[in-house]
Amino acid sequence: MPREICFPMRVAIIILLLFILSCTSQTADTVKIGALLSLSGPAASYGQESQKGIDLAVEEINTKGGINGKQVEIIYEDDATDSKKAVTAFNKLVEVDNVVALIGGTWDFNYNAIAPLAEEKQITLITPQNVKTDGLTINDYTFLMRPEMRKIVWTLENHIKQKNIKRIAIVHYTSPFGEAILQGLTDIMNRTNGTIVLDQTYTQLGGNDFLTEAAKVKQSGAEAVFLDMLDTDLATFLKRAKETELDVQFISHGIVTTALNNMELDHNLFQNMVYFDYDTPASQEFTKKYRAKYNKTPNYSASGAYDSMMILAEALNSTSPENINEYLAAHKFSTINGEFTFKNNVIDTGEVFVQQVTPEGVETLERIIVH
Repeated sequence: MPREICFPMRVAIIILLLFILSCTSQTADTVKIGALLSLSGPAASYGQESQKGIDLAVEEINTKGGINGKQVEIIYEDDATDSKKAVTAFNKLVEVDNVVALIGGTWDFNYNAIAPLAEEKQITLITPQNVKTDGLTINDYTFLMRPEMRKIVWTLENHIKQKNIKRIAIVHYTSPFGEAILQGLTDIMNRTNGTIVLDQTYTQLGGNDFLTEAAKVKQSGAEAVFLDMLDTDLATFLKRAKETELDVQFISHGIVTTALNNMELDHNLFQNMVYFDYDTPASQEFTKKYRAKYNKTPNYSASGAYDSMMILAEALNSTSPENINEYLAAHKFSTINGEFTFKNNVIDTGEVFVQQVTPEGVETLERIIVH
């Protein structure tokens, strides 16, 4: 009787061991990269673009043989534009999924929640979307694929000079991103003998009324106002501006491109608006490749994520996961989107278009390389 029981048990154990070995073998044949993105919530459009860029890169990498002969496996986690969920997702990717590197942190507060963890766990984190600001956490294991926000804002200086704008207001979300815009505008005003007449903040992403804020801008005597907000909020503010007869130069950032692509918004609201656009990929080759796969035009979230995956693959082909950060810090990279290096863990160059919405479409006023 004991032998009759023992034999089936032995068979079961052998099958279990074979299954475990099979799983181990499959895992050994892949290189796991974590992608922690905002695939839902207010930042979803940026996170989803990043996902498409990563998928495009991984498809190319795997078609060419992967990384050191192993296929790349991307494990996605959605932080829902929530910093607490970002921390939970980060820990899962590192401790459960055992990824060797991460791409993500769609907006600054999501990124800031996980950047210290990257240093603590000594795992490389590349953020495709975030720009450098004074409030952004940067350490030896984090890398930014966009230049300093303050310098990006400086691209508006020629327009402000040409229009002789001396009094400017700003309405911005309470964040390092919004503060960096304020700093950049303050620099311009100091250089052109102008004044920031109103610094108005708000704390809710989406669903704002902005009637009070529009009235404050009018009372300030501003000749122009910079609006840092989501596309739907931007449309709401411009409606309130009409209602309050606020007649100023409206200025913003790349969210205007998002607004113009949102068919649910009244595009007439954005006429004559001036904005700096660092969301348009400079590479026609990348744009063509992206359109062929997704039948849509990419933004920088896509190209930045594509480049992030490509340089991670290059690093992993050349060094161990533990030394990815040292490799990224020490090398020059060339992708279809251009050449770049990291200076103090921040990309050293970026292309910005100063644009204006006209009845005929979007007109490029100036193209500037930011260093």
